[in-house]
Amino acid sequence: MHHLTKDVMQTREDLARLTSGFDIMIEDTTFQMYSPHRPKQIEFAKQKLKDGVIFLFVSKYKCQNFEEYRRHEVQKDVNSKPLYFSQSEIKSKCKEVLNLMNKNEVLIENMTATIRLHFSNCYIIWNSGKFYTLAASNNADDLEHFMAGLVEPAVPKEFMYKKLPRRLV
Repeated sequence: MHHLTKDVMQTREDLARLTSGFDIMIEDTTFQMYSPHRPKQIEFAKQKLKDGVIFLFVSKYKCQNFEEYRRHEVQKDVNSKPLYFSQSEIKSKCKEVLNLMNKNEVLIENMTATIRLHFSNCYIIWNSGKFYTLAASNNADDLEHFMAGLVEPAVPKEFMYKKLPRRLV
């Protein structure tokens, strides 16, 4: 997205139709890899959007209570990660990726406050552990229509900490 300037999009035939902006955007754990400054990140990304579109945010969030956060991490380490990764992969991932992610995580309350600056509607539509998917838009009807097409998340109940969907804004 950073490289898709209006000039680039206007000069490439396959991208020309996007110069007026995107209809939907999905930020999938990218913000937390760069910084904890969600206001600047959302402001930058929103420049590329048409009015009233849906912006999806997938992120891992900090928890006010460190002990609760730690319990969730242990639960994931014991009951989920071993299904998909070897012990060496888990250790490697922890050192490289998780340290960076954890440094740039924000509280979901902070993210909600930031989203309020840009969007009039926001819901949690998916949750697994400390990861959440938020759907935000200034068009309540389009957001409700989008959400009506969603099915119940295929996530084990023990990893869902919030009843969904849950309105944030």
